[in-house]
Amino acid sequence: MARGLQIRLACAAVLLATGMTALILGARLGVVQLNAGEMTLVFGSGDAGLTMGVASRTCPPHCHFNVDWRPMAR
Repeated sequence: MARGLQIRLACAAVLLATGMTALILGARLGVVQLNAGEMTLVFGSGDAGLTMGVASRTCPPHCHFNVDWRPMAR
């Protein structure tokens, strides 16, 4: 039983690390907007490095999960 839990935790850790790596790489190349439930998270790169903005959003009781990426205009 404990072995199955360790495998599930290892898989979750790998998924989290992969997602965070993709998020940081996307933020370096543009702006990533993550709508998760009642929160909006915006990641981008600025003069000081990686920037992050957090805001609340209003939505119906069943909010969706949405990732939007826009390349930076140069």
